[in-house]
Amino acid sequence: SHWVNQVKESCYVQHGTAKPVMVLSKQDSSDLWKSVENHDVQKFWSIMPKITSKSSKKLKNIPLRLYLPVSDKVIDVPIEAYQSDGDPTKLGDALHKVVPDLFPSTKNNIIAKPVLHGITLPLNIPLTELFYECIYVDGFLHVSIVLIS
Repeated sequence: SHWVNQVKESCYVQHGTAKPVMVLSKQDSSDLWKSVENHDVQKFWSIMPKITSKSSKKLKNIPLRLYLPVSDKVIDVPIEAYQSDGDPTKLGDALHKVVPDLFPSTKNNIIAKPVLHGITLPLNIPLTELFYECIYVDGFLHVSIVLIS
């Protein structure tokens, strides 16, 4: 039930409603959970597009969780997928907005760096691209912030 609630939450952040999760058929809901349990990537991605937008242009927000260094604090924040000028929001812009003390620059890692799946991310990557390539099974992007020593 915790996982289902996380999927509903990420769906709500993306669309402004959890309806895509709520209207899944009983079979799709069951198959989605079984795909997570059994690490069945093909089955997972056959159902997940019913929850996430197939087009990045339809995304309102990116569900992002930031794990801060030397802390047990997690920042759970929706980030607008697109800026007011219509350009996709870049990771550096989002980090500068949410944690400006750690990311005073939107272009260079000075104090800290973002890490996802063990890889240091470039700050100029559009969040929409990152979302479609790297979301976790709960529908969130989980990014760790690592201090640069």
